[in-house]
Amino acid sequence: MARQKAIDVFNKNHGDRLVIGSDTIVVLDKKIIGKPTDNEDAKNMLRCLSGRIHKVYTGVCLISNARQKTFVVKSYVKFYKLTEKQIEQYINSGKANDKAGAYGIQDSGFVKKIFGSYSCVMGLPVEELKKEIKRFLK
Repeated sequence: MARQKAIDVFNKNHGDRLVIGSDTIVVLDKKIIGKPTDNEDAKNMLRCLSGRIHKVYTGVCLISNARQKTFVVKSYVKFYKLTEKQIEQYINSGKANDKAGAYGIQDSGFVKKIFGSYSCVMGLPVEELKKEIKRFLK
């Protein structure tokens, strides 16, 4: 998905600019948890993630006229045990609608611990991206 997003933008760009595309997925028990289809789906996702550790993968694609580079960053996230009230309040805020796993690390307050990159979980692994851009532009 990151590659397709980058290609779509690059094809509209018509210049020699660097384009960056990214996409994030959440994985729990070897099952991909995408964006919720509705509020009930979001509630079920958050109930499943509650009190558990899951993986977050963010794929990134760099494209220029000269070349293309794709990489993936993985982080582990441990959730607090969530109450139904916390889940309901978050769902009612509308913040779960367009996020993989039905949560945003920056606005949920659900995350007890991160093993890896905070920015990866947010959707763009900045630290790794900086390193890859330096290599890409050489």
